[in-house]
Amino acid sequence: MQLIGNVNTFMFNHFGAIDRRKYVQQLVTLRNSNEAIVSLLMSIKVYKSNKIKSALGYAYLKRDEIRLHPGLFDQDDILYTELEATFIHELCHHAVWKIYGNVDSHGIEWKYTMWHLGHEPEVTHNAPTRKYRQRKFNRDVEEILEQLSF
Repeated sequence: MQLIGNVNTFMFNHFGAIDRRKYVQQLVTLRNSNEAIVSLLMSIKVYKSNKIKSALGYAYLKRDEIRLHPGLFDQDDILYTELEATFIHELCHHAVWKIYGNVDSHGIEWKYTMWHLGHEPEVTHNAPTRKYRQRKFNRDVEEILEQLSF
């Protein structure tokens, strides 16, 4: 597991200063939010985790951590296009936890937070993670072997 930085530096490095500022302003204007909560959110640590196989990310609420699939950081990987949406998805879990407490993980509060930050509140993804790609590769090999056999 590799530490990428905290939310503040991660957003600046991957989304740029303008998008980072936009997200911070949107977090401050969330219902029941305040600058203290946003400050806590900005200090959450972001990791690239090689242990993640089928999901794109995890929010570890009690540890103040976000862990992301390594493919999200590889510009040659199809998962790279999912980086921002996955990061915001996990950040919204932390925001909901800090603002509303222990509520349904993909409930109305989380959906509202996703929408407020300008993202569709999608719970699942269709991105081909390593586990998916390995299964597809195995099927493709089996199909080729069947075609070659007489």
